[in-house]
Amino acid sequence: MKKRMIIITTCAAITASMTQVTHASDALFMNDEDRMYLRLCKAVRSNNKLHLHLTLKREGVSYQQMQDGLVCNGQDPITFAMYSGSERVAHVIAENTELDAATTLAKN
Repeated sequence: MKKRMIIITTCAAITASMTQVTHASDALFMNDEDRMYLRLCKAVRSNNKLHLHLTLKREGVSYQQMQDGLVCNGQDPITFAMYSGSERVAHVIAENTELDAATTLAKN
């Protein structure tokens, strides 16, 4: 999984890669990989452990791959979840990656 920055705003979802910025309204022009990253960030933000687990399974991504390769709003998934109010999801990611959510958040 390549590092990709996903930016989720309240009005629209935006994905940013090194060379392009795509607005959610232009979803027809998003490639499958960008859509996958967007789905993963939305699942992290959902605060629903089952939704996150099913999204990871559907995309064929492990918790460790997600933690190492996904950036949502400039933050790693645990930090993004904590700042989004998704504490349950943050703790699930931390448990499955053998990290501590509080320590990870404190580092940022």
